[in-house]
Amino acid sequence: MIKRQGYDDFIKTAIASLPHDLYETAFAVATDLVLADGEVSEEEEDLLKFLWNHLEIPDDTAMNIINVMIIKNKG
Repeated sequence: MIKRQGYDDFIKTAIASLPHDLYETAFAVATDLVLADGEVSEEEEDLLKFLWNHLEIPDDTAMNIINVMIIKNKG
């Protein structure tokens, strides 16, 4: 499916099937996974920005999620 649709379209399709009340949860899970190894590659940063934009997460909410996941993954 990814080869046929492309990466961006694949994620947009996944977002379209996700209930709106789970958008922030999905962003939190993605952020947690990106930060799990303590390093954020450019590709991972681009993915989070893409999700942030397409999930329409308010800036203050997204920053709160990111900050909490940074604290969570320090340990």
